[in-house]
Amino acid sequence: MPGSSAPWFTKPWVIIFFIAVIGVPSVFIGLTLMGVVFINPVTWFLAGAVWFGIGFRHYRHRLTIRDTPSAKIGAAAIGLIEVSGTVRSETPSTAPISGAACVYWNVTIEVKRDEHSSSVRHQSKPQCFEVEDATGRVLIWPWASELIVAKSQRWEGAAAAELGKQLHGDALRGALPRAGDGHAIVTERRIEIGSTVYVIGELSERRQVTKPQAFWDRIKSKLQPAPASGSAERRYPTGLEAAKVLLLAIGMVVVMIGMGEFPTIRQDPAEEPPAIDPHQVLIWRGEQDRPFVIADSREGIVIDTLARWTKLALLGGAGVMVGTVSLYLGGFFS
Repeated sequence: MPGSSAPWFTKPWVIIFFIAVIGVPSVFIGLTLMGVVFINPVTWFLAGAVWFGIGFRHYRHRLTIRDTPSAKIGAAAIGLIEVSGTVRSETPSTAPISGAACVYWNVTIEVKRDEHSSSVRHQSKPQCFEVEDATGRVLIWPWASELIVAKSQRWEGAAAAELGKQLHGDALRGALPRAGDGHAIVTERRIEIGSTVYVIGELSERRQVTKPQAFWDRIKSKLQPAPASGSAERRYPTGLEAAKVLLLAIGMVVVMIGMGEFPTIRQDPAEEPPAIDPHQVLIWRGEQDRPFVIADSREGIVIDTLARWTKLALLGGAGVMVGTVSLYLGGFFS
């Protein structure tokens, strides 16, 4: 019988070599990078600037929503529109707890124990649906929409523990605690078939709807030279445009670091525009930075919600920037 060499992990000197040459330096390099990223006034200031920028964006969207008049679906014109109507769909999704037919749902399970608490969230993938009023119907493609869902059901304690017996899906069963293992709070939010929704977005013909670009592809397209208007000559980006792209990229990295994850570099997103007649119209996000909101509330509540987000981001971002400058001048980062 031919002999075989022992696995590398059974040789102590190999393990010691890997720990000394790779493990220890990796730890020190990782700690150094963490210190450079987090104990750095530039990082904190940029994070505050990104937060402030998000608040300013919400502020602009709130003004746009307030100034956009409501339209009847049958008389809607191409461009930014605001409509209200009843949700319709031929392929609804089933909410995992209530069993209601929906176009969108999300469920949050919070489990509180003596030592710690945990939270698990599951949600459906937003799918195309129609909104109908007395004058007609229009298709909604909810890719990259801001969903404001107020309707919810809540189960707590013993009622939440019993949900494992009646869940319509198995994805959430493992998150529910056993009897006596913790205090559970389950919340289900959903947009049901037949409910009334408010939508503001871009109305376009399907042939004008483009496939969404990945984040890095959008960055490359902004940096590449583009033809000048009315001319075959290609125009290179100005210094201001390049600076905007650089700040956008830095801000994206800062946000992802704060969230504990980085964006996946993919050539194209998984989302595809709906396969319908090229001349049929639908409401989608559009190519410009305009509000695209789907809410199960009336316009006034949507504006109030955006106002709260605006105040939080503007005040929080400004506070982080001012605080960072104050700490820097006070020698905190030295």
